[in-house]
Amino acid sequence: MTQPLIFNANLGKWGRISTEYYPAARYCYFADLLRPAYFSAYHSIECMAKGFLEFKDPKIDGESYGHNWSKIFKGLMKHYPKAKYISIPDYMIKEISYLSIKYPKGTLLVAPTNFINDVDKRFLSMLQLISPAHLQWLENIIDDKEKITPGVFSRDNLYKQNFINYFRGK
Repeated sequence: MTQPLIFNANLGKWGRISTEYYPAARYCYFADLLRPAYFSAYHSIECMAKGFLEFKDPKIDGESYGHNWSKIFKGLMKHYPKAKYISIPDYMIKEISYLSIKYPKGTLLVAPTNFINDVDKRFLSMLQLISPAHLQWLENIIDDKEKITPGVFSRDNLYKQNFINYFRGK
């Protein structure tokens, strides 16, 4: 069995989980599995935020935030002033949307046409809160060298060059 990607140890379990959910969101979206795509996209961003909070202040416990994006985002803005420039679309973070994804109760889910672009843009925006030196492991995904999901990152990714430039320090 192939080992999962390992997030920089300083960013802990949340980072590792985030990097598993991000390609899962892209993969599921292109396979027309919208609920898992939404769920994975939300969790990718949420887990990355929790990892960044614990990275900034080891006394912070990401578990204490639950799935409360408002609380998570306030913590991010406190520790990362640039976070105030990250705008996450309501459909990705509102509790009612999240609950309808996780507990469907017969609801129909339709992804906005810009869904995958929103996911990529927000993932990149979150990454840009910290130095790329802490995220070198991610280059395997960016270069589509990752063995589990080859090509998943590049497919229809309008932000691919922005990711590459981020890692090159441009």
